[in-house]
Amino acid sequence: MTTATKPVPERLKELPDLEIHNGGHSSFREGHCAMELVAYLAGEPHSASPACTSPVLSSFLVRLNDSLPDDARQQLKPYLPKVIGTAGDGKDELRGWLATDWMIRTALPTWLELAGAEESAATLRALPQVTAETVGDTRPLVQKLRDEMRKRRQEARDGLYSKVYEAVKKKLKDKGAAAYAAYAAADAAYAAAAYAADAAAAAAYADRLSLRAAVRKAVREKVEEKLEPTKVAILPSALEPLDRMIDPVEAE
Repeated sequence: MTTATKPVPERLKELPDLEIHNGGHSSFREGHCAMELVAYLAGEPHSASPACTSPVLSSFLVRLNDSLPDDARQQLKPYLPKVIGTAGDGKDELRGWLATDWMIRTALPTWLELAGAEESAATLRALPQVTAETVGDTRPLVQKLRDEMRKRRQEARDGLYSKVYEAVKKKLKDKGAAAYAAYAAADAAYAAAAYAADAAAAAAYADRLSLRAAVRKAVREKVEEKLEPTKVAILPSALEPLDRMIDPVEAE
């Protein structure tokens, strides 16, 4: 198959009416993420890794596609025809450094600010542009901040999980003594492995699993609610390097 360098004109006309969906899909009819739409526009077989596109651009677009809410994701449309024909053009190293610079000096500081680490965010924003020549000086700081934020994130998740767990457990208790008794008995049933042979214990263990599932779902929803405004706010800053990455030599 010849790698496309331009979109198929008839398909390009359809783009304004097509929606960019989250995640991957087994067929175009089932759905289409940004890169699956690129494959369609280029006349390639359905794929999230079209042969016509630079793998650096593909990776950048996939990350944007899957992190954005539905409305914001549609802002990627104008860039999809532009990435067709970028595969094998010798510009991926430049693209990689543009993406790295944006991640370190723009994206990471934005998330640090959300976490209340304004001083660390300011330090990153003040760094010189991240390139092959400067990355050696930048890497130790980024690794240090990464480790600190992983610890903060885990502590925040643990705290949120505990709060939600107690709230969900209280709701279950408020539904009636029988329901709460089933939950309370589950730990003992599980420890004794009795749930495998005893129907009542099995039912109690099922309630325990239901509680955990409810807690996990509630935590995910609260985390997404907290993160979504920042995901939308950071999009304009991602579109600028995306545009430069399409033809980085010309942009430089």
